[in-house]
Amino acid sequence: MKIVITQINHLPPMDSGATEPGIMANEEKLFVVYRKANGNSYTAIQFNGLISYNFGYPNDEALAQHRYYKFGLKHYSFNQIDGSPEAERYPELNPILWVITFHDQTFEVLARNIQVCTEEVQADSAAGALKSIAKNF
Repeated sequence: MKIVITQINHLPPMDSGATEPGIMANEEKLFVVYRKANGNSYTAIQFNGLISYNFGYPNDEALAQHRYYKFGLKHYSFNQIDGSPEAERYPELNPILWVITFHDQTFEVLARNIQVCTEEVQADSAAGALKSIAKNF
C-alpha cells in the first residue's frame, strides 16, 4: 500500500518552542496533552482503541532522519499516516498511525480513532494538565 501523510489541521496548534507534551495511557485509550500556541493553556487529545505508542527520538533538529520524513512528515504538526506497515499488521482492527512532531520529541500512536478531549486545560505543567483530565480515564 502507498504511504500517504495528511496533516491534521483541525487540532489547536501547539507552541513550537515549548510544547511540553505529556502522556497518560491504559490498555484501551491514551491521552496526550501539549501546550497551545498561546502558551497559556494545554489541549488534551484522546486516542481510542489503543494498540501501541512510542514517545521519544527524533526531536525537531533530527526529524529528517524519521522514516516518514521523506513522505512529507512536517515539524510541529499532527500527521495521519495512511498505508503504514504498522497499521497493516492489524487489518482486523483497522487502526491508523498518527505521528505528532513536538519540539524535543516525536510521538507515534497506533489506534482506531482520535478526538479532542478538551481544547482548554488550565495548568502550570503537562503533569497538571494530565491530572485535571484524569477523571475521564
